[in-house]
Amino acid sequence: MEKVLQRIFIVFFFLLCALPIIGLLLGYRNDNAEKRVLAKWPSFFVEGKINQKYPSEIEEYLADHFAFRPLMVTADAKLKASVFRESTSEMVIIGKEGWLFFQPTLDDYQHVNKLSDNDLYRINRILEIQEEYLSRQGVRMVFMVAPNKSSIYPEYMPDRFVCLDSKSDYERLREKLEYSQINVINLHEALSGRNVQVYHKFDTHWNNLGATICYGLMVEEMKKVNPSLNLVNYESEPYVFEKNFDGDLSKMLYPSMGILDDQAVFDIAGEFRTVRPMRSPEDLLIQTNNESGQPIEVLMFRDSFANALIPFLSGSINAITYSRAVPYDYALLTEETDIVFVEIAERNLSVLLQGPTNMPSYRVERVFDICDATLETKAMWMPTQEGVFIYGVAIPESGDRESNYEIYLRLHSDNEEFTFVTIPVLEGPYVQEESLNANAAFSARIDFATLPSGIYSASVVVCGPQDYEGVLQDIQFEVP
Repeated sequence: MEKVLQRIFIVFFFLLCALPIIGLLLGYRNDNAEKRVLAKWPSFFVEGKINQKYPSEIEEYLADHFAFRPLMVTADAKLKASVFRESTSEMVIIGKEGWLFFQPTLDDYQHVNKLSDNDLYRINRILEIQEEYLSRQGVRMVFMVAPNKSSIYPEYMPDRFVCLDSKSDYERLREKLEYSQINVINLHEALSGRNVQVYHKFDTHWNNLGATICYGLMVEEMKKVNPSLNLVNYESEPYVFEKNFDGDLSKMLYPSMGILDDQAVFDIAGEFRTVRPMRSPEDLLIQTNNESGQPIEVLMFRDSFANALIPFLSGSINAITYSRAVPYDYALLTEETDIVFVEIAERNLSVLLQGPTNMPSYRVERVFDICDATLETKAMWMPTQEGVFIYGVAIPESGDRESNYEIYLRLHSDNEEFTFVTIPVLEGPYVQEESLNANAAFSARIDFATLPSGIYSASVVVCGPQDYEGVLQDIQFEVP
């Protein structure tokens, strides 16, 4: 009898081990609850040759697709979380009282600086250029940083993570913004210390209560453009809690449990329609109209934090365009646009340095005191629908890689000379080739409508401790 039980146990053990492969062969397919890109079935031949990576790619495919994977991942995660308070996901931190946090925000929480002083200078400079461009067209610009959850609820972070005695990247940027002309909504201040929970317990983002606080501050900015606006104050409106929110962090950690988070549900008054079908709030471009909405048109550059804002904003105002594309595309600006909001998550500040804003450079009147020192320049140009796009690096002989520069593009014709601002970000091959000289980067989109007809050559002026000028070789174009 004992041998029979042993054999049954052995057979059961091997069947259990083989179950994932058997399920896969029988056609069982897992739901991608982890919301990540899964490995694809590899090809044995690549470009007519045997794929040398075929064995490892098969291994990756089976690891991602074996049957019942989410159930096993969830069981393992729940066991380790319950017994050892450990997370099996490299993207999730298990905090106190069951709170979950996004691991990529840990450096921000601990005040480990990922951005250099020059990075912050260039971010501030980019925002100033955008603000000036919009101001010249009578459009108000407002910048806001959506806080990391750990910035609002540090008390729920594990004690093993100690904060350095320094300032975070956001705090350092905030100091620079205070000395600029940029309109800023301070969401860290607005969301901290609330007597209601404003972030989801199992998600990286704010809940609807946090979203209504942000919405209220945006309303204040919109009223500075049109004081007659009559918009609902949702902070004083009734709501009910429903356990209906599927948090991103809980899905990463426990992919098959279907844990739902509490969400505040409001009775949103207005109805809106989308200009094109909306697949989800994550769409790169969403445009909505509301015939009964208040008379103001908004352009919002945003990320996933604005998902919760869409029902409140689109349900209240006449027209709004939401764009998640990076770099920001100011071709979306229209003559009817009244205000532009730039919203970005605290963890994503470096995104502002990823490529030049799609925005025409504007002319400035500036007198330079050019020194005799040389300026090393590298530049490229390409035609655009409106004119030309010129970009490169301009490195002063006596400069260093942390110096802060203002770089201007000068265009020369036979009779005239024009000066344009440039955006301080790397573009094209220089992103890799000149990554150590990012402080000397420049880019400018020139609209031919801003220039008289003629043949133009180009130079750049770098303003730092001194003013340096260098010719951009091989850049010449004709404005018809």
